[in-house]
Amino acid sequence: MYYQIIIPLSLILFFTPDPFHSSLEKRKMEAFSRENPNIHQPTNATTPIPCGDILEEYAEKPPALNFVNCTLGEPLSQTVLTATYHVSGQASWEVEEFLVETYGMGALKWVCCGWENGGQYGSFNHEVIKAANPNNSAIISMYGMHEYEDEAGVSHLEMDRNKVPYFVVLVEIVEA
Repeated sequence: MYYQIIIPLSLILFFTPDPFHSSLEKRKMEAFSRENPNIHQPTNATTPIPCGDILEEYAEKPPALNFVNCTLGEPLSQTVLTATYHVSGQASWEVEEFLVETYGMGALKWVCCGWENGGQYGSFNHEVIKAANPNNSAIISMYGMHEYEDEAGVSHLEMDRNKVPYFVVLVEIVEA
């Protein structure tokens, strides 16, 4: 008599040793952090790529673009980490032009309720990003919207980009 045992993949991955917690990898990550003080290590060490200002560290960043934060992707998702940036509505034009020309991002268009790049992401590669995983790449998107109320309390969407308080630029390291 034979029995078939089915073990969910999530249990196998949960009990598989994490290579990034080895002492050698930990020392490498600590050395990288000392050499690159403007980047902080992710707290749960799910990726060897330190979370931080990705454009400043691995690519080019326009001066008007302000780094806000960096978050790690969910376990088993394709998004390794996401760096978030803000730019004022007045400076959104120059940042958009830079991202279109430098990274191939789509130009912003008004769609429904805000400005977005229409699903045409910009992209770049860097040896550290590829060394972490050869399937990794960096993608860039930009969007912005602002809702306001008039004197009568009626909500409106701001269509004048210069009056939008800030636009968001996302730089995501994803595993293809």
